[in-house]
Amino acid sequence: MKSIQYIFQILIAVILAVATPILLHAHQPTPPISLSLETKQSDDNSITAIVTIKPNTDITNAKFIVITQQGLSADPKSQEIRLDSRKEQQLEVKLSSDQEQPLRVDFEVQAEAKNYLRAGGKTRRYFVKNREGKIELVTGSELRDRFRQQSLNDVESKRRKSPELGHSIYDALTGPLEQVDIDKVDIKQITPQLLAPPAGGIEELEADVIKDSTKDNIRDVDPITVTGRFFYVNRDGNTVPLVNATVDIRDDDTFGDEQLTSVVTGWDGSYSAVVNADDGWLQNGRDIYVRVRTTNSRFRVQDCGLFSSTYSWTTDVRDDLSDGAVVDFGNLQPASDMDAAILFQDMNAGWNHMTTTGAQDPGFVNLCWPEGATNYDFSNVNITDGDEVAEDVVLHEYGHAIMHNAYDNNYWPANAVGPHTFCDTTPQHRNLAFTEGWATFVALSVNPDGVYDSASWSWDLENNSCTNANGKRDETMVAAGIIDMRDSASDGDCTTGDCDPSGANLVSMADLWRDTVFSQNIDDMDEYWDVLCPELTEAQHDDAIDSLDFNNIDVPACQCTAELTLRSANLTNERAGILDSLREFRDVGLKKTTVGKRMVQHYYAHHREASKLILSDATALKNAALVFQHVAKTMDGYALGKGEDTPLLDDSAKQAAQELVRFFKENASPEFLSAVAEAEQFIEPASKTPLSRMKPILNRPSPK
Repeated sequence: MKSIQYIFQILIAVILAVATPILLHAHQPTPPISLSLETKQSDDNSITAIVTIKPNTDITNAKFIVITQQGLSADPKSQEIRLDSRKEQQLEVKLSSDQEQPLRVDFEVQAEAKNYLRAGGKTRRYFVKNREGKIELVTGSELRDRFRQQSLNDVESKRRKSPELGHSIYDALTGPLEQVDIDKVDIKQITPQLLAPPAGGIEELEADVIKDSTKDNIRDVDPITVTGRFFYVNRDGNTVPLVNATVDIRDDDTFGDEQLTSVVTGWDGSYSAVVNADDGWLQNGRDIYVRVRTTNSRFRVQDCGLFSSTYSWTTDVRDDLSDGAVVDFGNLQPASDMDAAILFQDMNAGWNHMTTTGAQDPGFVNLCWPEGATNYDFSNVNITDGDEVAEDVVLHEYGHAIMHNAYDNNYWPANAVGPHTFCDTTPQHRNLAFTEGWATFVALSVNPDGVYDSASWSWDLENNSCTNANGKRDETMVAAGIIDMRDSASDGDCTTGDCDPSGANLVSMADLWRDTVFSQNIDDMDEYWDVLCPELTEAQHDDAIDSLDFNNIDVPACQCTAELTLRSANLTNERAGILDSLREFRDVGLKKTTVGKRMVQHYYAHHREASKLILSDATALKNAALVFQHVAKTMDGYALGKGEDTPLLDDSAKQAAQELVRFFKENASPEFLSAVAEAEQFIEPASKTPLSRMKPILNRPSPK
């Protein structure tokens, strides 16, 4: 029977493999050196690793290093090597140990290469004994799956012995906590952060054994207060607060535990919750424990292997708590899987930055670690074991995920996946250069040191050493160009005009993120600039062009139709306020509907031609200015709670819009005519429908 079942499982796997399409991923840049591994058995306590080293660029001063955990020996530990350009080389390393527990080993090449601050490659494995007693080298994800399988076996064994205890596989995967020396934590130096709502309290792996009582938990009757603080140790070895983690307050019961409530840790790592003391019939009072998880409503860090689950850690149980008790679990930190906490705080840094500085919540992102490769697969950010040491790598993939979110999860530019590297010798596809460059910009906007640090190589983007002329077709130039529009460090020689003139006219992160990426499905740098340039002031516009030009990115001068119209109509004093109101109408009204989004896309796609036509005719200029002024005035009134029963356009604005459409029909290109025809359909409804009918989609903007 077992053999038949096994054959059936193999057939299912083959069918799925054939039927499943090949998934495309947004990958990390190709490193200067790639490492791959094979093995051959040596004896009972050792194994030989055959390391293939492939240089992907011209390499000098290369050194091969093997870094092992204590108890594992390597021969050789290091050696100088000579790498011929683009030719593979193989080295053998004998690894041996008499210990039973898995031991980590990193194979690394450190080298020098043109344009790189660090140039190298790295791969990680674990030295383990399998069930037959043979030595293997496995990846982090493979090792974790073995651990999880053993955990499942342990849980099933406990269930058979004590079915009433309701053991969960998730219990076996939850780590321990340990005390923190609070004197080593300088809370005063911690910056308050934006907090996200917590995640729900029940994980899928425990749904059959945990009772969710959150809706029944009446907190103002017989209260029990539960408090504490959670910390973690960051990459620098400092103990700092764990922020935005979900904290579950639970009651330990004989026949299945209860989930009472969930809260989120604050910017100082603290949490506090009040639950009732109603422990049920014949109970002796609540038996409270706390579980902290690397998740909330905006981002999550999971082990997505054999049993997909969120990383978590659990306290001890405080038994038989009476009414009015205050339970302080003290200052705790994870005693295992600290890297999961570090990755979670990388996500927190990204979400906080894009939501506050960028003025737009990027939506939910899930991160899986450890995975077989580092990439974004259009569902999850995947981080391989070994890349968790590099914050920029994590944030780069996060940048891909939030761009995908901004594109409504149903669009990704064509030809924007596949192998790529910084300063490619041949021009990249425009779409690939833009999406990869923008993701690198996100990483260095959150972590603004100007240097992109991978696990084994680094590139200085603030002082970019790439000098190719590919510009829009090189991710390095795209990333450096966007960085230079926003940072305050001026590169180059401004006395000769060859510099990025960073300073007082910086482009805001809100313009670079909320007002561009969220506007439409942008494919390349030209489309990005078309959407960005109308958002800029005159001074920002000129400096932005210089900053992009410094990175060999040639863009035309801005042709913002509304701004040019208002300026040419001599509305200088009112121009800034009118433009603000028009942008508010775009953001709180048009972008909320499919039709409105299409109108925004048409505006950015054709604003250059529209501007040229309007400025060529005095009557068209007058009509366009009247329409822009009236829409802005209507929005200002709506913001103050006035004019809800009036339509967006009055009779004069309607007539001006219709005359403008007739003018465009007589003079526009075929592509522009299509957009004009679509916009014309909405003039009549906009002149008859009161603003009150738009309330479901038109949030009231803030009064100016």
